[in-house]
Amino acid sequence: MPRSYDLANTNDFKVTITGEGVYELVKDSSGKPTGEVTFTPEPGFVGRGTGVDLVQPDIDYNDKVAGDPVTEKYGTDYGRAKYTPIVTPNTKSINYTYNSLCL
Repeated sequence: MPRSYDLANTNDFKVTITGEGVYELVKDSSGKPTGEVTFTPEPGFVGRGTGVDLVQPDIDYNDKVAGDPVTEKYGTDYGRAKYTPIVTPNTKSINYTYNSLCL
């Protein structure tokens, strides 16, 4: 089933995919992203999620550095990661047995 983005509920830190759920970057106490992603599935969603790609600039090489052949040749250095959740149904059940106790 094709997924569509809920743009009204999507921003730099959160992506909402209709029929699937919400991907959100975890922030530390100062509000900066930690690089961790949480996924909250919509009720009833089961299976492999669309996933999100994370692109994080390396703080040491955000710009080309004069005399540095790596940044002069390749420009900004980015770390890249893909997060794809797999949601499985909860199949646990609890059976209760009631016994009458006679004292």
